Amino acid sequence: MKRILLVSTLIATMQFALAQPDGSVFPDFTFTDIDGQEHHLQSYLDQGKTVVIDVFATWCGVCQSSTGGMEELYTSYGQGGDESLVVLTFERDPSTTNEEAYIDQYGVMSPVITEATDVVANEWNVTYQPRYFVICPDGTFNNEFISPVYDDPSEIVEHAMECAPATSLQEADLSESFRLINTSVDQILLYETSYPVLTYNILDVTGALAQSGRLEQGRDRLDLSALPKGMYLFHVTDGRQVLTKRFIKSD
Repeated sequence: MKRILLVSTLIATMQFALAQPDGSVFPDFTFTDIDGQEHHLQSYLDQGKTVVIDVFATWCGVCQSSTGGMEELYTSYGQGGDESLVVLTFERDPSTTNEEAYIDQYGVMSPVITEATDVVANEWNVTYQPRYFVICPDGTFNNEFISPVYDDPSEIVEHAMECAPATSLQEADLSESFRLINTSVDQILLYETSYPVLTYNILDVTGALAQSGRLEQGRDRLDLSALPKGMYLFHVTDGRQVLTKRFIKSD
């Protein structure tokens, strides 16, 4: 019940968030975290990264309860995992001085930036926390409200998967003739196609080929049990056109 009330309160304040429509370009920034490492948004985007921003305050109870989910995001998909995402944590309250104690107590693993509170408040118009931004490699972001992660970062991962791949591959009528049935995969990836024969390549976040083969017409499955968990690009081609999809291998 407490979580429902907290989420309801956050939704009520959503109208004050970053006043930009979906698909707008997130403002570029360069900030230094408390360990002295510099973070330049455009540099990450130029590498094809999707950047996740977590705005918090040390005294925020929901933020404290969400550190477990953010740790999972960081260790699975962020700098401590397959590096398909860059996860950055921004302090919202300029009056707090206990960030290092907070990091130690709650096991925060992502870089923590405290020097940007004025930008967070005045340029990003953030008036509550936790507040999450998912910034795609092309610089655009989805301004939808994202619920506090608590122990489950799947909503953030789903938003990240909606980002267009950084590669510039042409999508034509293949998009109407092929689909992935499940984009969150345990061991088996299901697909359906009306093409007689297609070939596919699965690339990891570094661009390395992880698996390839042929796809037969109809509905079938691919065994991905040999792949480690992480985010992948699925390239399928008929020899003329290339269609790119994303999927998450969760186990």
